[in-house]
Amino acid sequence: SLPTVSPYTMGQLIFFYMLMTAYMGELMGINAFDQPAVEEGKKITRRLMIREG
Repeated sequence: SLPTVSPYTMGQLIFFYMLMTAYMGELMGINAFDQPAVEEGKKITRRLMIREG
């Protein structure tokens, strides 16, 4: 539990979960910070925007 609910303690909680995500990804052999489809999604969006005008 959090000692108090404040911006500082909420930041600590978010940081804790960010670290846990990175550690669990490492343990499972997954790069938690990889975004393999982001660039492809950007290309598709650009094509759709050009086509729609």
